[in-house]
Amino acid sequence: MKVTWLLKNPFGTTAQPGERGDFVRVSDGRATVYLLPNEFDHADERRLRWLLAQQPTRARRGEASDVGQRPTAAHRQPASAGDRGCRRRARPGDLRP
Repeated sequence: MKVTWLLKNPFGTTAQPGERGDFVRVSDGRATVYLLPNEFDHADERRLRWLLAQQPTRARRGEASDVGQRPTAAHRQPASAGDRGCRRRARPGDLRP
């Protein structure tokens, strides 16, 4: 599991070693979650692993397994009539169960 402290300005920049950033990226190589510092402070390793397990992985989303390779038409999910492609981005606070 890799934990990276990130800054808001410039957005997403990695904080200096030993410095706490404005939010935290936690990744296990398959999934990634973003947390606020207080959420990270209150989460133990078990909780972090649970949050990561709740996130869709590349394989579950039907994406190509190789980085940089785009999925073929056979791997793409058909759009339903109600899906207009407008989705709200997840915010760090949305990750609470």
